[in-house]
Amino acid sequence: MEPSAKTGHAFLITYDLIKDKDYKKLIDELKRWNCRSDLLSAWVLPASARTAGLTAQAVLERFGGFIDGDDGLVVVEIADYAVIPPRR
Repeated sequence: MEPSAKTGHAFLITYDLIKDKDYKKLIDELKRWNCRSDLLSAWVLPASARTAGLTAQAVLERFGGFIDGDDGLVVVEIADYAVIPPRR
């Protein structure tokens, strides 16, 4: 099903935190935006009215403020996804 302009698109957000590995700031913000994580360092920002009109670049800029200068962050706009979560 193609997301409507009202609900927006979902985004996959992945990251590598290098030196300090301060996950708390980033994870707290991801949770505040109702993102879900089924794999380590991989989160999905679900389609919602909040994501309507957002681009991958806008999401990158939103969460980029929660990482350090030596860390990496990737944001991919997605229309659909499926997950087999690991057994922990």
